[in-house]
Amino acid sequence: TVIGDGRVLIAGGATRGSPGVPDPASITAEVDLYDPTAGTFTVFTAPSDFTERVYHAAGPSPAGGVIVAGGLGKFGPLDDVYKFDPSASGALGKLPSPRWASANVALPSGSLALIGGYTTSDGMGGGMLATDAIIVNSDGSTMSLTMPAPRAFAAATLLADGTVLVSGGVDTTGVLDSALLFDPSSMSFSALSPSADGRASMQTPRTSHTAAALPSGDAFIFG
Repeated sequence: TVIGDGRVLIAGGATRGSPGVPDPASITAEVDLYDPTAGTFTVFTAPSDFTERVYHAAGPSPAGGVIVAGGLGKFGPLDDVYKFDPSASGALGKLPSPRWASANVALPSGSLALIGGYTTSDGMGGGMLATDAIIVNSDGSTMSLTMPAPRAFAAATLLADGTVLVSGGVDTTGVLDSALLFDPSSMSFSALSPSADGRASMQTPRTSHTAAALPSGDAFIFG
């Protein structure tokens, strides 16, 4: 996540394992700062109670730092929320429930949206699907929103009109080709409404993909 001074904060992750099933012994709590001007990494000192995690949510905070929420730890899903800031870092609060593998996106309001994901882990890359999205505000307070179609390992992309495209992912039926739209102004989800010869689904089901917003206003979905 890019912080206010242009550097990139990199938190957690795993170095071994297969997609969805990291080796617990390789999950880390390390935090680095990358300086794109110098091309160098430096160690960022995280709060002492920040634990190892992977598949967490992260987004920029209005103060120029980063908010990190949830994830999958060495001993199961996490529900904590942290603020990382070069001047002051620490715990912000708790999520309504543990959450990992959610689609996450930073909203223009300064909040971080965690959409879907899992609330438990079965140790095989899945768990109990979350039926809601969680909005995490910059002060650590949260709000839960019901989702019409639960999914994990989806991708969330903020579009030019202010809505969020939530594409693909997995549910109990398998990998999905469908997508949802989230409207932050009304805090509601809806199905896509294609026009002309457009489709309401992707050409291919996909999970753990990347979806990037383009200057044109479109979303480029790949992988």
